[in-house]
Amino acid sequence: LLRLSEKLADIRVLKEEITPLGAGVYKLEIFIENKGYFAYPVAMGVRNRQPAPVVVTLGGEGFELLEGFTRTPLGEIKGNEVKKLTWFLKADRKTEISATIESAVFGKSVKQIKIGG
Repeated sequence: LLRLSEKLADIRVLKEEITPLGAGVYKLEIFIENKGYFAYPVAMGVRNRQPAPVVVTLGGEGFELLEGFTRTPLGEIKGNEVKKLTWFLKADRKTEISATIESAVFGKSVKQIKIGG
């Protein structure tokens, strides 16, 4: 049972990439990885839509989303898989955005991202 628990999904931010597109517009890509062996949710969870999905939320001040949503469900993520989420935003110079990963199972994890500086 202990070995099985070590293979459960382990979801976290792997890295983020910020690409300036000019005129204060940026492309923000956040790579989310599941370091565990098992998918989240497992196949029965996908079918029953339980537990609630992992949600990535962008927060902070000084930016405006041009494409994408502030709350984005991650959906199914398999074991040892990396998923990329992309947003386009307009930001003031040296803006800090918080990317929060929330889950009923895993709790909450926050990553601070500096834009434009």
